[in-house]
Amino acid sequence: MKKLVFIALVFTMQTALAQSTASPDPYFTQTQITPMFFNPAYAGIQQNLRASFQVRDQNLAGTNYLTTDASIDIGLPKINSGVGLLLMSDQQDNASLITNTIGAYYAYEIQARANSYFRLGLEASLFQRLFVYDNSTFDTSASASQHYYPQNMSTLLIPNFGFGALYYSNKYYLDLSAFNLTTPNASFNNDPNGDLQRRFVLQAGEFVNFGNLVLNPYLQVINQGAITRILPGCNVTGGDFTFGLSFRQSIPVFDALNFLLGFGKGKIKICYSYDLTLLANNPGAAAGVHELSAVVQLDSPHNTSDKKMIGYLRSAY
Repeated sequence: MKKLVFIALVFTMQTALAQSTASPDPYFTQTQITPMFFNPAYAGIQQNLRASFQVRDQNLAGTNYLTTDASIDIGLPKINSGVGLLLMSDQQDNASLITNTIGAYYAYEIQARANSYFRLGLEASLFQRLFVYDNSTFDTSASASQHYYPQNMSTLLIPNFGFGALYYSNKYYLDLSAFNLTTPNASFNNDPNGDLQRRFVLQAGEFVNFGNLVLNPYLQVINQGAITRILPGCNVTGGDFTFGLSFRQSIPVFDALNFLLGFGKGKIKICYSYDLTLLANNPGAAAGVHELSAVVQLDSPHNTSDKKMIGYLRSAY
């Protein structure tokens, strides 16, 4: 794990130098509920047919931000593959600026050596942005050109692409992904400053059995333009319950301490997490963030008894 942490820190220092003028993509505290969102190489990795729902509700600078997603994925072990579908809606500024996305995912797995595997994943998606003038708290005057929206507007469906790679063994995983590969323009008037900046995600973690407990220390680093988010954390599972604690350092936005409580029984698991903002006087800080999720394993898993990582990921949050 020390090597993985070192790699992640180097990655952070290098990518933090990038610049961005576009709004960053949404993100979640519960990183393993919809793992395809962070890396398409996770599509179908758990092999059984799996459906998830996730909602993140935050109040930022006096306006409401709401992100929801629903996904389904399944493994195709006979062809060493996995496929998935993701629907997402991101509502900013009291639902005045809405981005709707539909994404398709494909992953292919190669056995690197005994008990270790390498996966490559692709994402192809379409998104549309809507602006609802009456809901906006932006300065919509002509003098504020960056927020000048004279009427309700929408964009056409815009294609977008992502790529990811994942290495895992019985206990460890390390993955790297990149999104917005073609930096599509997401503005309503083809503003050259409206290109979506590429989003890079690096994740590393392990699972450790400690008596009747399973510990999952992990590290996630997300960079998009000038914004870098570093999320170290640890979840502890005992019986049907999982408790988690993580810390998000967002540069240059805000810091938050995150608490997680998960429950899993049979084919269903649910989770609630709360992000406690530590810098309340920061104008960019969220005044507390609620996140709720549910996962349903829709059929019996395939015979994957020789892959301990799959069992760990099925119970991970």
